[in-house]
Amino acid sequence: MRITTLFTTISKIGAVDGNSVKTSVENGYLTITGEEKKEVSPGSVFRSSFRRSFPLPANIVINKMVVAQEPGAIVLKFPKYKGDT
Repeated sequence: MRITTLFTTISKIGAVDGNSVKTSVENGYLTITGEEKKEVSPGSVFRSSFRRSFPLPANIVINKMVVAQEPGAIVLKFPKYKGDT
């Protein structure tokens, strides 16, 4: 099988620090989780978390995922197989 183009997904993460964002792939699903924590006033902390899961195409190379951060978003790229998988 030859590897050709890329499958790319962009997920908006808002003001969440990209360092707190985690990605995983299991059973054909991509899961993105993250947490935002900031002090809003002395002794008062705001916390927010998210978790999103997406099905992935069967013709991608999962172990070659590339993760990049952009302002307010996380970009994930997977090479795709050309032909039968």
